[in-house]
Amino acid sequence: MPYLKVTPGPPRNRYLCADACGDVVQYRTLVVVSLALAVALAVISFLATDWMWFCINILCAMLLFLPRWKKLGYYYDRRVVTLTMVAPALMVVLFIVAMFLPIRDVYVLEVSVYTYVTAMIQTIQSYTAGLMFALILNRSGVVHMTTSWVAIFAMVFSMAVSALDLLFTFGDMYSKGYPVFNKDFTEGEAILTNRIMMSSPVAATFVSLALTIGIYIKDGGKDAMEYIVEGECAKPQAIDTTTESAEAYEPKRFWADLMNLLSVIVAVALMIGALTSEKGNVSVTTVFCCIVCLVSPILGYLRLVRIPPALTLLIFLAAGLHAYGLLAEIYGFTGSYDVLTHTLSSTTIGICVFYTLMCFQVYSGGMLGFTGNGLALFTGIITLAFSTYWEVIEFFSDLITGAHAQYSPYDTLTDMVCDMSGMFIASFAVGIALKKLTVPQLVASFRLDDRLKSKLAKKD
Repeated sequence: MPYLKVTPGPPRNRYLCADACGDVVQYRTLVVVSLALAVALAVISFLATDWMWFCINILCAMLLFLPRWKKLGYYYDRRVVTLTMVAPALMVVLFIVAMFLPIRDVYVLEVSVYTYVTAMIQTIQSYTAGLMFALILNRSGVVHMTTSWVAIFAMVFSMAVSALDLLFTFGDMYSKGYPVFNKDFTEGEAILTNRIMMSSPVAATFVSLALTIGIYIKDGGKDAMEYIVEGECAKPQAIDTTTESAEAYEPKRFWADLMNLLSVIVAVALMIGALTSEKGNVSVTTVFCCIVCLVSPILGYLRLVRIPPALTLLIFLAAGLHAYGLLAEIYGFTGSYDVLTHTLSSTTIGICVFYTLMCFQVYSGGMLGFTGNGLALFTGIITLAFSTYWEVIEFFSDLITGAHAQYSPYDTLTDMVCDMSGMFIASFAVGIALKKLTVPQLVASFRLDDRLKSKLAKKD
C-alpha cells in the first residue's frame, strides 16, 4: 500500500517531504514492518486470550492507516511510524524468551514479573495510539497543541486505557474463579488479586510519564505538526485560538462569600477531628482535606483567582465528606457512602480540569486551543486519568502503610465505575455552562491575577 507517491519533476520534488520522512522505499519498509509486527502481536494476544491487548493493537494499527484510508492528504512522520513498531517488537521478543526461560515463575509482590513487563509494553502501545490520536485531532482542527501538549494527551490517554484494562482484568479473573468480591476476604488478608488487577495502571503511571518527559526534553515547545508529513492534496484545517473580548459573568458576591465562609468552617472542623483522632493515617488524610477546603478562601483573599461559588461548594463537600467518612469510620466493605464520595470527587476533579483548560485556552497565546468537542474530550480523558492515578496512590499507600483502602478487586472496580460516572456528570455540567456563557466570559469571571495570566501565557 503506497504511503507516498513518486512524482515527476526535479530531484528536489521527487519525493514528497523527503527531508522529513526519508525516501519512499524506506518509508514503505517501515510501514510494512509495523504491519507485520502488528499481525504477530494480534496472533500472540489471540492465543493468550488477552482481548485488551488485541483491541489496543487493532486500534493502533487503525490509527496508523487512518490518514491513508480516509485519504486525508497527510501522513505520519517516520519517527511516529517507528514508534508503532516498538511495543509489538518487544512483545514478540518477550513471548519467545518466555518459551525458553521460566520468567513467568519469577514474582514481585506476589505477581509474576511477566505480568508487569507485559503491562509496561502495553502502555507503550497505548501511548503510541494516544500520540497518533492527538496528531489527528490537532491536524483536523478539533484542538490546537504544541508537541508538549500532544505528549501530555498521550500520557493521559494511556492512563485511561489502563483503567479500561482494569475492567477487562476484573472480568477475566471472575471468569477464572479468582476471589474478587468483598465477601471473599477477611480483614488483614493480603489482596493478591487486587495487585494483579492494578498491574496495568501502575505500569502505565511510570512508563507514560517517562515517555512524556523524553518527548518534552527532545521536542518540547515545537509545533506538533512536525510529526505530520503533508501530501500533495493536503487540506489543512485550523481553529481560531484567538480570544474575543467579553464582559465577565459576575456571580452574586453573596454566594461567593458564603461558600468561602462554609469552606473555612468545614476546614476548622476537620482540623479538630484530625487532632483528636487516634489513627495516624486518618489524621494525615484529614489534614490534607482541611488544606483542600482552604484553597478557595485563600486564593480569593490573595486575589489570585476567584473560584466560582458552585465549584467551591463541590470542593469542600468532596473533601469534607471523605474526611468525615474516615473519622467516623463510615466507610465499610459494603454500602453507598464510598459510592457517593468517589462520584462527588470525580465530578469535582472533572470541573476543575474544565476550568483549567479554559484558562489555558484563553491565556496561552494560541499554544492550546479547543473546539467545543475537543474541550469535552480533553476534560473526560484527563478526569479518567486522574481517577486512575488516585487508585495507584491507594495501591502504594496500602503497600507502605498496611492499610486496606483497596479492600478487594470489586472495591477498586466500584471506585472506577463511580469515577466514570462523575466524569459524565462533569461533562454534562460543562455542556450546560457553555450553552449559557462563552469560554471568555467564564474565564473573565475568575479575575485571574496578572501574574497567573503571564505564567499561563508562557506555560507550554
